[in-house]
Formats: sequence, C-alpha cells, structure tokens
Amino acid sequence: MTSATIPHDPNEIYRQTQSRIYSLQETILDSTKDVRGNHDSTGKAANMLDDHLKFDALMAEKTLKKTNEYYTNSIIPLLKLNEEIYKNKVLSNIGTLQYHPTKTGKFSRSRHNTDEKLLLEPPSLLYYNQVYERNMPPPFLPALGLNHIHSLLTVHVLYEQLYDLFNESTSPRVNNNEIWGSDIYTDDSDPLLALKHCGFSIPNNKNKDRSYKHPSSGSNNEFRRTPANLENPDNVKGESYISTSKKFDLDITILYLQPLRYYPPMYRNGIWSRSWGEMSQFALEMDDEYCAPHDGLSFGIYELVIKPRDG
Repeated sequence: MTSATIPHDPNEIYRQTQSRIYSLQETILDSTKDVRGNHDSTGKAANMLDDHLKFDALMAEKTLKKTNEYYTNSIIPLLKLNEEIYKNKVLSNIGTLQYHPTKTGKFSRSRHNTDEKLLLEPPSLLYYNQVYERNMPPPFLPALGLNHIHSLLTVHVLYEQLYDLFNESTSPRVNNNEIWGSDIYTDDSDPLLALKHCGFSIPNNKNKDRSYKHPSSGSNNEFRRTPANLENPDNVKGESYISTSKKFDLDITILYLQPLRYYPPMYRNGIWSRSWGEMSQFALEMDDEYCAPHDGLSFGIYELVIKPRDG
C-alpha cells in the first residue's frame, strides 16, 4: 500500500503512522525542555513580586524564542505529516456548535437529513443559563472517532463569553485551567482557553492597558492565532472590526488531528497550559501500555472569523 492510498479503516491509518508521529513527538520533548525549566524559577519570582503584569512580561520575553522554535520544529512537521497522510481526503466542516460554559456541544439532526447541522440558541437564553450549575463541567467538544481526523468543526462564541474570558472569568473550565498542550491541544481542552493561549484578544477588558493592539502595530511577537493552519497561521477574518470596540461574536474553526502521546505545557498570554502524557526516555523504552496515546483526538485552531452584531 502506498502513502497516497488511504485505507478505509481509520484505525489502520493511525496504526500505520504511529511510529512516525512518536518520532516527531521526541522533537516536541526537546523543544519544550527549556520552557518547562523556566516555569519553576520565574514562578518563585512571581510570588515574591506579587505582580502579574511583571510576571507576564518576564515570561513572554523568556518563552518567545522557545515558542517559535517549538512551532517550527514540532508543530509544522506534525501538520505536514497530517496533510501527507490525508491528502486524498477532502477537508470538510462537519458542523457548527454554539459554545456553552458548562455543557458539551451537541449537533441537531433533521428527520429528513442525517447530516450534522448548526445548533444555535438565542444568546439571551444561552449566556444567562446557570453558569454555576456545575463546578466540574464536561468538556465542550464532543468525543469524535478517528474518522473525523482531518476534519473541521466551528465553535460559535458570543461576545459576552469573550468578554468574560478576558475579564476575571466566571467559567468553570477557565477557572479550572482545562487546557492541555500548546498549539495542538487535547480534545477535552477548552477551545476558549486555547483561543487566548494562541494570542487572540479583545479591546474591552479591565486590564490596565485597554487599547487593542493590531498584530501589525509593531509587536516583536509573531502572531499565530490559528497555528493549525499551515498556509496562514494567523488566519483571522474581520480583524479591522475588533479595533472599533463594537460588540461582535466569533467563529472558531478547529482542525481535528491524530491523538498524540505527549502534549507539552507552555506559558503564553497569561496562561500556563498543562501537560498530558509522558515522553521521558524511560517511557520511550517501555511498552505502549506505559506511554499510551491520548484517548481522544487532538485539535488546533484553523480559522477565526469576526461576526459583527447587527445594529
């Protein structure tokens, strides 16, 4: 069987490419060692200073170079491998889900059509629906099978939810820091936390600096707010509308990827993402049962579309 031929069984695809993915994951381990080392030393400094702004600035300076190396050496090869494996599979969007802070997204199905369809609720009912009904809500993204690898899914987010994200959030998922990985995340990670971790922001927040800084405003940071998009890692449509300070909703389109054995932590944009799995030399030398891949899919942000509010 040639690499250009895709087996009908998605499990067979994963088995055939497992070793190649794991070899790339060893590179991820090397690319994040220094970043993890910075966590301990700067964490102590942050406690002494008790100053989050200085802590953020310090960590941003220390991790910028390593973040860029990590993306170049680890994420790009994984995305290229995904494209190679699935080059004969049409990249299609399986549907849109309305984000909810405490519930798992669900697709609606028509009696006459089994295709997954857009499921939206009125903003007034959705956003004010008992946010505190659970302290440990289930993951928002529904569990999907291997047949959905190399597929897109869109998450529709209300402005009120974005505002909450950047202003002392009341969301249990945000407060629980439910995010595992960097640029590529586990499917039980919160997509809004991934959004912030990848650098998206809004101008209306309670931070000291309330001005919105467009990526072209001279920042020395390389914007990659859609890191799963190889052709355009900062694929944000409607960017100019953000700086108007008017309310807008947001469509986050994610790309589903293969399960990984290790998701590294990284500090970015005020968030320490968490690690999942093990890629130590000891684990690599043991059987798969000691270092099994994540039991769900992976995802990365592929596209962001600003949706201005009517009126």
